[in-house]
Amino acid sequence: MTTENALPWAEEADCAVTVCDTEGVILYMNEKARATFAQHGDLVGRNLFDCHNERSRETIRRMLASGGTNAYTIEKQGVRKMIYQTAWRESLYLLSSV
Repeated sequence: MTTENALPWAEEADCAVTVCDTEGVILYMNEKARATFAQHGDLVGRNLFDCHNERSRETIRRMLASGGTNAYTIEKQGVRKMIYQTAWRESLYLLSSV
C-alpha cells in the first residue's frame, strides 16, 4: 500500500483514518490523521503499539487477531472525540485498524 491516494474514500472522510498491518506497522494515514498527530512527526512506517499503553495494545492485538470493533469517547484539550477502531480483511489478510 502506498501512502498517496491509497484510499480515496479516507481522504474525503471528515475524520482521522490510520491503517496498519497485522503487526501494527502504520501503512497509511489520511490528511486529518497526519494533522492530528503532526507533533509526533511522520508516523507511517512506525509501529502504533509504541504510542499506546498496555491496555490499548491488548485491545488492538485482539482486533488484529480476530477482527471486531472498539468504540469509545475521549476528551483531549477540552474536545470530546469518538474513537472507532475496526479491523477489516482484504484478500484474506487483515489490513487495518481504523
